[in-house]
Amino acid sequence: MTHEAPTPSSPGINVIGILSTGTGLGAAGRSTLSVLNARKIAHVAIDLGLSGHATMEPIPTSAPRFSALSGLPYGVSVFQLNPDSFDNLVLRWARRTGLDRESTLNAIVPFWELPRIPESWVPLLELFDVVLAPTRFVHDAVLAGVSGEMMPNIIEYPQAIRPPHSAVPDRTRWFKNRADRTTFLCTFDILSDIERKNPWASIEAFQAAFAGRDDVSLVVKVGNANTARHAERFARLRELAARDERIALMTEHLSRDDLWSLSASADAYVSLHRAEGLGLGMMEAMSVGTPTVATGWSGNLDFMDSENSILIPYTLIPVSDVSHPLYAGEHGQQWADPDIDAAAKALRSLADSPELRARLGEAARVSMEERWRRQAVPGVFDELLELAASGLTDTPLHAARVKAAKRYVREKTYSPAAVLESAKRTGGRLLRRVGLKPPYPPDHFHWGPPEILS
Repeated sequence: MTHEAPTPSSPGINVIGILSTGTGLGAAGRSTLSVLNARKIAHVAIDLGLSGHATMEPIPTSAPRFSALSGLPYGVSVFQLNPDSFDNLVLRWARRTGLDRESTLNAIVPFWELPRIPESWVPLLELFDVVLAPTRFVHDAVLAGVSGEMMPNIIEYPQAIRPPHSAVPDRTRWFKNRADRTTFLCTFDILSDIERKNPWASIEAFQAAFAGRDDVSLVVKVGNANTARHAERFARLRELAARDERIALMTEHLSRDDLWSLSASADAYVSLHRAEGLGLGMMEAMSVGTPTVATGWSGNLDFMDSENSILIPYTLIPVSDVSHPLYAGEHGQQWADPDIDAAAKALRSLADSPELRARLGEAARVSMEERWRRQAVPGVFDELLELAASGLTDTPLHAARVKAAKRYVREKTYSPAAVLESAKRTGGRLLRRVGLKPPYPPDHFHWGPPEILS
């Protein structure tokens, strides 16, 4: 199939990302496609995928699915990727894939969980005409890191979700012989950094709230629990949960429909996180009317307040003891340490008051429904289309971004450090092929040219 070259007179959006993966970035990309469908804005979907990722989800769009990055039909490209993923999956392979960034308005939707973006992201964000900030927290983090003449336009892009019809409770299935207990739910993906997600605090608050009581339960759902890199931390969590028969550790892979059902089945959702760029688990729980308790800091404050949830006070402390490589250089930054006593009091009040649970749950559901409804009015995508039509791609600044991208790739590809790293990777692959080096662990993600091109 052939298409005309992208022009501002052909309004529409090329959505590029890891759209089918069970990651937060994948969920955000699918949300964008749902919004474009609801708004009836012309678009196409380009799914880059991630080799080795166990969770693959259907892509919610009736629009064409492209199998290449060349010849995209529209004048606006939205990359649902963080800058490091854009670098590894797209930018380094632009010549091979035929991706044309020169004649398109280029926007990116980054997610970040600390008050300032990593320094390594700055030169990559400067290659974009627009940053779509998914929360005010991310907006401020970008402003704290990027400045000067290459500063992209920053447009707030509030996130919203709508639960599927399959989001129905099934307490017997999920909670089995403890289905009659008041059940709290805590969910997280271990690849997103267990210390940032901070399940230890949820367990500590639960035990402080309900010492000597057996009319309550806590379910901790862990995504990607069996990854080799995090075996030690997961073993610590498993040992902690094993000491209390009221706590169930759930590690099996669940489909998105199952996760929605699990959230709808719980009496309350708990996230005593240290930092969130958005807080998808909280957003999903609230959208199905599950009352939610969460740390009152970071991206979740975009959709949580004292009327629709219980926000826990905190103290800001230095970032430390991280397992995610991107946070390793961020020890000068801060994140939240939630107040365990306040959290225990909140959990106890919810357990003891069905009326409070019903009121908070309904307020949460209504607020999330209204948030989704607001996405159906002209907004972010109309602004992007107007920017493309205004001739922004013909400006010297846009040309400078295209030129800077080519220079960035040359430096990253042909510098001594890059050549040495490439040689190491090639040598490692050869040694694995002949059996002289162990195979990649199950959680290894392939960063390279998109699978759709191989």
